Amino acid sequence: MMAWVRCSSSLRYLAREERARFVLTRPFHSTSLRLYSAPPSLPVPLSRLADSFLDGTSSVYLEGLQRAWEADPRSVDEPWDTFRCFAGDPSSSSSSPGISGQTIQESMQLLLLVHAYQVNGHLKAKLDPLGLEPREIPEDLDIRSYGFTEADLDREFFIGVWRMSGFLSENRPVQTLREILSRFERAYCGTIGYEYMHIPDGERCNWLREKIETVEPPEYGRERRQVILDRLIWSTRFENFLATKWTAVKRFGLEGAETMIPGMKEMLDRVAISGWRAL
Repeated sequence: MMAWVRCSSSLRYLAREERARFVLTRPFHSTSLRLYSAPPSLPVPLSRLADSFLDGTSSVYLEGLQRAWEADPRSVDEPWDTFRCFAGDPSSSSSSPGISGQTIQESMQLLLLVHAYQVNGHLKAKLDPLGLEPREIPEDLDIRSYGFTEADLDREFFIGVWRMSGFLSENRPVQTLREILSRFERAYCGTIGYEYMHIPDGERCNWLREKIETVEPPEYGRERRQVILDRLIWSTRFENFLATKWTAVKRFGLEGAETMIPGMKEMLDRVAISGWRAL
């Protein structure tokens, strides 16, 4: 009887060893080693998940598009064909040597710089004539944010874009980076600020862009500025007169619309000069 018990214990011991050996030598399966699975991964900040098309991988893709265009311009999509200046036109390569070194990545960076002026240029506008209010210049208006340096200011670039208006239209001439920046500084960072890129209608944006970027602002002489100042003072005094004469009457102030009266007076002057008898 004791021999039988010792034999049974030995068999159970051998069976346990065999099962342990089978578990350790069998192919890995998530259900068999559930207790030994890896700990859950920690959350990753969104800033590390951001993917920029200006990284090394995308630059390889853009350079591949350039080489494909050089081999056959019809092998790339039509919007990419607007960058035909990158490789240069063989029939006119001698007339435009300044942009021979322009890459697709530089052109995309320049387009981002132009878009930054269109979106945030009004934040740099000189709206305080006395210069009392400090201004914070957005970082995306700095050429260094796009990989450009002072040495690139005299390089020539072409930034024509398919089906765009204003400064980005296809028929724009080749210009240096200094000339491009000077034009956008005058258009968006002068004494008038424009904020229109939030408009969802592309046709309206193109119309405004054409008027803002291509039409030169009028230059007024000293006498003309004195006339405008006199009319601004007149409009302010007229508002003070109404406030003093009818103190108990509800009315709307002129704050923010002081230029409306000089504008209406200018319109009447133009109508009178044109010979109109009634308006």
